Amino acid sequence: MVVSWVSRAVHSLVMAAKYNVVFVLGGPGAGKGTQCAKIVEKFGYVHLSAGDLLREERAKSGSEYGELIDGHIKNGTIVPVEITCRLLERAMKVGTRSWLCATFAAII
Repeated sequence: MVVSWVSRAVHSLVMAAKYNVVFVLGGPGAGKGTQCAKIVEKFGYVHLSAGDLLREERAKSGSEYGELIDGHIKNGTIVPVEITCRLLERAMKVGTRSWLCATFAAII
């Protein structure tokens, strides 16, 4: 067990040295997008909005998660965190090292 924990801790430290990810949390209309736009302009981060990623996936023809996302949006429920994280991870595979992930705190 200890070896596994140490291994994960070392992996986390290595990844932290390679990438810079900042989560911007707040409810709908709190100004996450406004603040992210200012940070992008000043520091060059790439802004990833969980809501935008979910809407894009929902609208995409033949989407892997589109129907599931659509159902949650129509029912007013939160899309499973695993789906949102997969979409964020997919978006982060683009060649940069610094991201702002704007999201509603309930999904974290």
